[in-house]
Amino acid sequence: MSNRPLLLPDPPASPILPVTSDATKRLGKTTEFWLALIAAILIPANDVLELGLPVESIVGVIAMVIAYATSRGLAKTSGEKIRAGVRTAEFWTAVISSVVLLLAEKFGVDLTPEQVTAFVAMIASLTIGRGATKRAGARPSSDEFREAVEKKLADWRAARGLDDPHAKK
Repeated sequence: MSNRPLLLPDPPASPILPVTSDATKRLGKTTEFWLALIAAILIPANDVLELGLPVESIVGVIAMVIAYATSRGLAKTSGEKIRAGVRTAEFWTAVISSVVLLLAEKFGVDLTPEQVTAFVAMIASLTIGRGATKRAGARPSSDEFREAVEKKLADWRAARGLDDPHAKK
């Protein structure tokens, strides 16, 4: 038995439209990883360092990080080249919103769990919506799709020496 790792084949390329992306990086180089790591450390750090951060706010930050990671995942599946995470509105929205949630009580703003939930829901829907829009915007129009299919079909016919039944004679 071989000790080589099991290598899975790459998924098949689209026969009609090529999909390329520079979106896959090493985990430690992604903003999603670092935000998730910081969010994951918040709960034990809050207890050990006695920061006094409200648990609802910490859970809200975790939810916003999840929304940010979801948004980035959606944008990355578009097949288009995407901006670095720190250069996106979604990143800064998640960071600034998290800071606001965590420091609200320190500045005398006592948020109820319902207010935290509403705040997080608004930010999460904005963030995920932007990622979904970026993904949808990268899709070809129906005309581009039709043209690509017709070109592939014409190339296929030409390679086999077949006549195009729609060609003008």
